[in-house]
Amino acid sequence: MLALLLAFTPFDQIEPPRAPIAAALFAPAGDSALVCSQDGVREIDWPTLAVRRRLAVDVADPRAAAFSPSGDRLAVVGGRPAEAGAVAILTWPSGEVVQRLPSRHDDSITAVLWLDENRLATASLDRRVLVRRVDGADVSPEIMEGHSKGATALAALPGGEALVSAGVDASVRVWAIEGGELLRSLSLHIGPIHAVAVRPAADELPIVASVGDDRTVRFWQPTIGRMVRFARLPSPGLSAAWLPDGTRLAVGCRDGRVRLIDPLTVRVVADLPAFDAWVDAVAVHPSGTALLVGGPHGIARHIRLPSLQGSAAE
Repeated sequence: MLALLLAFTPFDQIEPPRAPIAAALFAPAGDSALVCSQDGVREIDWPTLAVRRRLAVDVADPRAAAFSPSGDRLAVVGGRPAEAGAVAILTWPSGEVVQRLPSRHDDSITAVLWLDENRLATASLDRRVLVRRVDGADVSPEIMEGHSKGATALAALPGGEALVSAGVDASVRVWAIEGGELLRSLSLHIGPIHAVAVRPAADELPIVASVGDDRTVRFWQPTIGRMVRFARLPSPGLSAAWLPDGTRLAVGCRDGRVRLIDPLTVRVVADLPAFDAWVDAVAVHPSGTALLVGGPHGIARHIRLPSLQGSAAE
C-alpha cells in the first residue's frame, strides 16, 4: 500500500453537534465549497473549511445540490419524507433564491443535476425521475418511472441524450432524456445503490461507476448495457466522485474511509482514513489534488491526495 500524505482540518462547528453531511460540492471558482445537511446549506472556505455563510434556501432536509453549466446558478433539493420534495434555484455567487420550482415529487428529492442551462433532472424516494424546465416554459415534465423503490442517484451521459439513475431497488437504469423512455435496466447489484458517477475521461463508450450496500463498485458501459468490471470493498460504498482525469474513483465508505480505485485494474490503490463512521459525501477539488469529505456530526475534512504512480488509460 502506498504511503499516504494526509491533511485533516476540522469543520468549524457553530452549534455542535450538527446533523450528518449528506452532500458536498465545490463552487465553480474552487476557493469555497458547499455542504448540505438537515441543518441547511453552508458555504465553507477552501482549504481552511471555515464557515463563510449559511445560505437561506428554505429547503427542508437539503439532500443534494448542483451548479448550472455556466456556474451562475445553484439548485438545492430536499423535502419532507413521504410528503413532498423541494427545489430552490439560487444565483451564484450572491446566494439569493430567485426561483422555487413546483415539487412534482411525493417524497424527498435525493439527487439533482443540470442537463443544460434550462433543464434540471431530479430523483426522489417516490421512485420517479423527472426532467423539468427552469426557464418558465409551460411544458410538462418528462416523468421516468420504473424503479420499484426510491431513486437515490443521477448522472448524465455525454452527448446530452441519456441519463442514468440508481436506487434502493439495486438497479441502474438508463433513460432517454427526450420522451423519458427506459432504454436499459442493469440489475447486478444485490443491495441498495447510493451513488453513480460518469467517468470524465474521453472513452469511446462512456463508463459509469455505481457503488452500494453489497460492497461492490461496478463499472458499466450503459449505452450497450454491459458491466465491464467490478471491485470489492471491505465496507459498503456510500458516495463517489471521479478525479478530473478519470484515472481514479474516490469512494466514501461506511467504515469512515475513502478508497481510491483504479477503474482498469479495479484495485484499491489508496485507503484514506477520514472519520470513525460513514463518509456520506465526497467531492474532488478541480485541481485533482485533494478531497472534501463529509461525515457524521456535521464534520467536513480536507484530505490531500497521495501521489500515485501511473494512470488508468484505455
